[in-house]
Amino acid sequence: MSKTTATIRKIVIPTYAEAPAEKLPMFAENRVHQRFTGNPYPNAVVIRTPEKTKFNKTYEAIVLENDYIELVILPEIGGKIYSALDKKTGYNFFYKNEVIKPALIGMLGSWISGGIEFNWPYHHRASTMLPSDYEIVKEDGGVTVWLSEHEPVDRMKGMVGVYLADDRAIFETRMKVSNRTPLRHSFLWWENTAVPVNKDYEIFFPSDVDHVHFHYRRSNTTYPIARGHFNGYTFDEKNGVDISKHFNTKFPTSYFCAASDYDYFGGYDAGKKCGVVHIGDHHISIGKKMFTWAYNQLSRSWERALTDTSGPYAELMAGSYTNNQPDLTWLEAYETKCFKQSWYPIGALGVPSYANYDAAIHVESGVLRVQPTKDLKNVKIVLTNGGKPIFQTTADLAAGEVCTFETPAFDASTYTVTIGDVLFYEQTVHVQQPLPPLFPEVPMPDEIKTAHELYVAGLHFLQYRDPNAAPERYFARAVELEPDFAPALQILGEIYIRRHEYAKAKDVLDRALAALTVYNFHPESGRLNYLRGLALAGLGEDKLAYDAFRKAAWMADAVAPAMTRAAMLDGKRGIAQSVCYDAFNMLADKTGKDAMEVFTAGMQNILPSLEVKARRVGGATFQVPTEIRADRKESISMKNLIIYARRRGGKTMADKLAAEIVDAYQDQGGAFKRKEDMHRMAEANRAFAHFRF
Repeated sequence: MSKTTATIRKIVIPTYAEAPAEKLPMFAENRVHQRFTGNPYPNAVVIRTPEKTKFNKTYEAIVLENDYIELVILPEIGGKIYSALDKKTGYNFFYKNEVIKPALIGMLGSWISGGIEFNWPYHHRASTMLPSDYEIVKEDGGVTVWLSEHEPVDRMKGMVGVYLADDRAIFETRMKVSNRTPLRHSFLWWENTAVPVNKDYEIFFPSDVDHVHFHYRRSNTTYPIARGHFNGYTFDEKNGVDISKHFNTKFPTSYFCAASDYDYFGGYDAGKKCGVVHIGDHHISIGKKMFTWAYNQLSRSWERALTDTSGPYAELMAGSYTNNQPDLTWLEAYETKCFKQSWYPIGALGVPSYANYDAAIHVESGVLRVQPTKDLKNVKIVLTNGGKPIFQTTADLAAGEVCTFETPAFDASTYTVTIGDVLFYEQTVHVQQPLPPLFPEVPMPDEIKTAHELYVAGLHFLQYRDPNAAPERYFARAVELEPDFAPALQILGEIYIRRHEYAKAKDVLDRALAALTVYNFHPESGRLNYLRGLALAGLGEDKLAYDAFRKAAWMADAVAPAMTRAAMLDGKRGIAQSVCYDAFNMLADKTGKDAMEVFTAGMQNILPSLEVKARRVGGATFQVPTEIRADRKESISMKNLIIYARRRGGKTMADKLAAEIVDAYQDQGGAFKRKEDMHRMAEANRAFAHFRF
C-alpha cells in the first residue's frame, strides 16, 4: 500500500535577486494593485525591477509525495507549491519555472510565476514573497503540511494545509482564514495555479457554462465559442472563436466562468495527453478563471521578464467566496472560515466530460474513459442513452490510471454514466441563454438622489477596497440628505473607528441608535451596539463599553465578537485588580501606615471641585467655571491618578501607582498638580461664572 511521506530537502534554484525595497514606503505612491491601493504602509514595497545578476540559491523545500503525486513546497516564498509531478506519466501538471525571477506584479512589488500561489485577502497578496511558518502533521491515512502566516496588512491569520492521502491520486488544500481583529474585513481567496501552455492546450469549464465575463463584470461573451466584443477585442460575430483552445486567444485577458452547478474545471494538453482537474464545492468555491498573456509581443515581453527558458504559462484560478476580481465578501470580527479545494492530474483521458473528487470521465460516441483518484474494486459501470442501458460492465479501476471501454455508437448529446456509488453524471442538451446584464459604473455621490442608493454605492466601495472611491463621501452625502439615516450613520461610525476617531464614531453611532430606538430600546441587529462598544472602549469608557457589548450579544449576528470583547474587558478588570492589590501592599511598606487610610487621604487631596467648560454666547466662546458633581469628582480623580501613574518611571504598573498615591497623600505628584491647575483655570475665568446658568 502507498504511504505518503514528507521530507525536508535543500534544493538549488537559479535566482535573480530582488531590487532593494523602498526605504520610506509611505512615499511609494501612484501604485494601484487589483483595484486596491498599491501602497500598504508600513510594509516595505519594491518599486524597481529586479537585479539582472543570476545566482544559485539554496532553498528549504518540503517534498510531499505518495505513489502517484510529488509536490514540492517552498515555505521561504509564501508557502508556494513550486511543482507538482504526476508520477504515473512524468508530467508536471503545474507550470514549473526553472528560475526564480521576480517582476513588479505583486501587492508589495515582487512576484514570481509558477506553481500555486495562495491569494488572500486580495490578489497577489502582500505576503506572496514572504516566508511562511510550517508544520508537518502525520495523520491516519496521509500527511498534511500546514503553512501559516500573519497577513501583514489587516493583521489577520491565514493557514493552508496541503494534504496528500496514502491511497489517493489527488491532493487537497485545506484553508483556515481567521480575522483576529475587532472589525470586519472584506476578503477573497484565489488559488492561482500556473499551467504550462502551448498550441495544444485547452481550458475546460463545466458543461453547463455558456458564457464568461471579464474583471468587474464589465464585459462578457459566449463560451466556448466567443462572439462579439469582449474586453476591447472583437471576435468574429458569425463564426466565433473557440476560446477554450488556449492558442486562439491573441490578447492578454481573463475569462471568469459563469455560475455552474458542477464542482470541476481544469486544463488539458492534447499533444502530451496530460492535464489537471480542480475540484471545489460550487456553493463555496464558485470562482473558475483562466488568465493568459496570450500570444503577441506583449506576452513575449512578460515571458522574458518572468522566466529564462520555461516558456509560456496560463493561470487556472480557483476562487472560494468569490467568482470575479475584485469580488470580495466579509470576514467578520474574530471569525474563522474553513474550506477546501482539490487538484489531481489526468492522463490520456481527453478533456473530461465530467469530474468529481473520486473520478473523471470522458464520453463520446463509442468510447467511455475513466480515471479514478482511488482504487475501485469490482465496480459496476453503466452507460445509458435515451433512458436505456447501452453499456454496462464490472471492472477493477486503478488510481491515477485511465481505463478505456468501447461502447456502442450513440447520441452523445444526452446520456448518463454511473460508476458504482462514486460517480453519477447526466448529460443534457444545454440551451444557450442570453448574456446577463453587465455591472454598471457607480455614479459620483452628487449624481445620486436618495440616501439608500448612496448607502449601497458606498458599501460597495468599502467592501471592494477601491482606493479611488473614498466610500466615506457616499455615506456623508446620505446623511446630508437624511440626517437620521441609520445605516449610513452606522457605517460612518465603523470608518471612524478604523481611523481611531472614537469621539466622532460615538457621535454618529449614538445618532444611529436614537434613530432606531424611537419606538423601542432593542435594534434588530447587534452590530450597532457592538460598534458603540468599540468606540466607548477607545475613549476609555470601559464600563459603558462593557454594557454595550453585553447588549450587542443579545443578537446572534454580533454575539461572538461582542462576547469576545466583553471577555477581554473582564480580563482587563482582573489585571486591574491584581495591580491595585499589589500597589496597596507597597503602600503599607512605603508609609508604614494602613494602605486604605493612605489611599483615602490621597484621593481627597486630588479631588477637583471646579472645572471650566466652553460655552458659546453671542458669537463668542467663553471658558466658564463650573462646579463638578460629586460622582464626577471621583471619576476625574481616578482617571488623573491612572494617567499620571502611567507617566512615571518604574518597573511595574503597581510600582508606579503606589508612588503616585504616596505623592497624592503628600500633596504632590502629577494628579495633585492637575487638580491645582483645574482650580487655577477656574479662578482665572471667574468673571464668566454667570454664563453657567
